[in-house]
Amino acid sequence: MEDEMVSESIPNNKESDSDVEMENEEEEDDIDSEEYVALNDKIDELNDALDSIEKKNDDIHAQLLELLEYSKQFRKEIKERVSDNNEAETK
Repeated sequence: MEDEMVSESIPNNKESDSDVEMENEEEEDDIDSEEYVALNDKIDELNDALDSIEKKNDDIHAQLLELLEYSKQFRKEIKERVSDNNEAETK
């Protein structure tokens, strides 16, 4: 009698099983599609943030190069002045 109850609760119809599977797959596809869109949006945000960081890095690098060039020029001028002062003192 228990066997009859178990067999009655399990559908034997293959069509209904495939319908349930298709519905589950469609739900998974919808979820996957939504997750894909959300993931794609996050990747776009990260890409924008990385682009911004890269631009700032490039700007800082350019400023650093300018500062180094200014520093070299300034040290050269000081060295020339010191050299000129030493020459004037020895004359």
